[in-house]
Amino acid sequence: MKKIFLENNELQGDFIKVNSEESNHIMNALRHKIGDEIVVSNEDDKEYITEISDYSEGIITLKIKDIIPLQKSELEIILYQGLCKGDKMDFIIQKATEIGISSIIPIETMRTIVKLDPGKSGKKAERWQKIAAEAAKQSNAPFIPKIGSVTNIKEMINSLEKDVKYILFWEEEKNLKLREALNKISEKRIAMIIGPEGGFDEKEVSLLKEKGVISVSLGEKILRTETAAIAASTCIMYHFGELG
Repeated sequence: MKKIFLENNELQGDFIKVNSEESNHIMNALRHKIGDEIVVSNEDDKEYITEISDYSEGIITLKIKDIIPLQKSELEIILYQGLCKGDKMDFIIQKATEIGISSIIPIETMRTIVKLDPGKSGKKAERWQKIAAEAAKQSNAPFIPKIGSVTNIKEMINSLEKDVKYILFWEEEKNLKLREALNKISEKRIAMIIGPEGGFDEKEVSLLKEKGVISVSLGEKILRTETAAIAASTCIMYHFGELG
C-alpha cells in the first residue's frame, strides 16, 4: 500500500486534501485510481488508512477509513555526520533513514574536504530532505528524519543537551569499544558523531571530550565514513532491541 507524508495536510472531517505535487506523482507516475488505498502520515503519532475518493484540478481527496495510533520507539538516535565528498552524504542520509535515525546534522570539521558555499547550502539541505522523504516512503518508516543545518564542532558543543548521550566514533580510540560503552548507557537519546573521510583532528577530539562526549572505537578495522555511520547505528539499535 502506498504511503505518503504530509507536513501540512488539510484534514477536513473525514477527508484529507493532498497537494498538487504529491497528487500528480500518485495519479500519474504511480498510476493510482479512484478507490485505491493510501496510508497517510503527518507526524502527529497517527497513521491514516485512506481511500482515493476524488481527483480534480490536480488535487486528490482522500477519505479516512481508519486511524492507527503509532507506537513510537523510546530510542532516539541523532547523527552528526562529517560532510563528505560526492554522493556519500546522499547514501548516508538514505540508509540512516531506512534504519530509523531520528535526525541528521551535517558538520564541517578541520579535515572536511567539502566546503559548502553559503549560498548553496539551502539547496543542499532541501535535496537531502527529499532524499530522506523518499527513503522513508520506501522503507515504510513512521517518520521522516529532519536534516539539520550544517554546523561545526564549536557550534555543536554550544548546543549540547543534558538528556542526550553523545558518542564520538574515533579510529584512534584504544581504551573503549562501543559495546562496552553501551553497557553503561541508560539514556535513550543518543547522538553519534562521525567524522569525514579524514577523521577528526586530535584538537577536536579533546574539545569534545572536555564537554563530556565519550570517545569509542568500532574495532580494529578503519571503516569508511559512510560505512561507520550505518554500522554504528545498527549496533546501537540492536543493543537496545530495535533490530533483530
